[in-house]
Amino acid sequence: MPPGPAGHDAVGALHRTSGAVAALTALLLAAGCGSARAGSAGTGGEGGGAGGGGGGTASSPLRASAVAVGAAHSCAIVEGGAVACWGDGAHGQLGDGGSGKGYQRAVPGPVPGLAGVSAIRAGGDTTCAITAGAVQCWGDGGFGQLGNGVAADGYMSAVPVAVNELSGVVDLSVAGANACAALTDGTVRCWGRNASDAWLGFESADCGPYAVSTGDGGPSLATVPCESSPREVPGTHDAVAVVSGGAHNCLRTAGGIARCWGAGHFGQLGDGHSGPDAFHAEPLSVAGPSDVRGLALGASHTCAVVEPDGGVRCWGDNAFGQLGIGTDALDSYKITPYAVTALEGVVDLHAAARTTCAALADGTAVCWGSTATVLPVSPEKGGSALVPTAVPGVDGVVELRTGGGHVCARLDDDTVSCWGQSDRGQLGTGIIGIADFSMEPVPALPLDPPG
Repeated sequence: MPPGPAGHDAVGALHRTSGAVAALTALLLAAGCGSARAGSAGTGGEGGGAGGGGGGTASSPLRASAVAVGAAHSCAIVEGGAVACWGDGAHGQLGDGGSGKGYQRAVPGPVPGLAGVSAIRAGGDTTCAITAGAVQCWGDGGFGQLGNGVAADGYMSAVPVAVNELSGVVDLSVAGANACAALTDGTVRCWGRNASDAWLGFESADCGPYAVSTGDGGPSLATVPCESSPREVPGTHDAVAVVSGGAHNCLRTAGGIARCWGAGHFGQLGDGHSGPDAFHAEPLSVAGPSDVRGLALGASHTCAVVEPDGGVRCWGDNAFGQLGIGTDALDSYKITPYAVTALEGVVDLHAAARTTCAALADGTAVCWGSTATVLPVSPEKGGSALVPTAVPGVDGVVELRTGGGHVCARLDDDTVSCWGQSDRGQLGTGIIGIADFSMEPVPALPLDPPG
């Protein structure tokens, strides 16, 4: 069935598996066989191969003004406001016209036709960009998350398409199955997959049917609510930023107030409530901090950077330690903001799935939560880091993004370094393998369209 909000029915099994992955990754890296260099670039379609082209250090490095990371792909804004993407392209999320099973690029390739891009966002298998206040999206659009009025089983676009009737966008967030934008008038508009617990802040008609598995191999069809074009979230009027987690969303006001809506089953709305009936369509103020300057949302947890010291407060699900408070258990979730252990001076913060990462004022990076593939060796049991843990070998970080399995950081010289899972070429350095922590810069070439 189409994916729903993150739950805990298989938490124990996931803990055990992620621990095994971490151990295997460390062993392979120590043996020098954690990765391999890819060969020629994939051509798309069924069986399209991996992009690549030798070591990243042999080429001049990519220079970027911003980065974005999806589940297994990465993108950056480069010179002239153009966009380059790399990694998994099976659903068209690289925007280069290629798609299909096995299609991927292990080095950057251009998104043709894009220029003047001011912001880039990615989540799941979908990518979106802001240009002159309008938005274009590409990749997976099955639930209407491309915003162009289309929602259908298997629908995708491997080239950018314009989001319907959307202008004056000042901020944008993509969570894979849905997206939200903040406009100059302070309102927020959302589109994509919805649910009865107000993921998007309003009710939606059903889309589909979608092909689902019944568990016994038999075919089945199901419908789910969705919005295939942007729709205003009631009760929004003073937003300057918006962040999506998939099943819940939060906005930030110019005055530093955070307001959240959607599913709050694990307390991720920060309003003091949890449980199966804890959801709100109307954005409600988070209990506690009134000096928020940044927000990061995972599948079922929320974190905020607060003034004046750049500390972090997190709330919601903590089964994998994603709140950074030194514990992890099904019953250790927090329904109001809780201070992350020994963390301040945060200049950038991002979360996805069950992972949270931060860039610090001294140029270092830390991650916590489910870190089996974003730290070389997870310091705690089960592949989780329960407190912010330094990422070795990276320095000068000013911006970072994670998809849960890998991280890309923009450094103070505008080069980009990615680490973690590399099975789809999402690190951009020509590497295909289990994981890589060599911290090589993403190379600038090839940036010309394939011949």
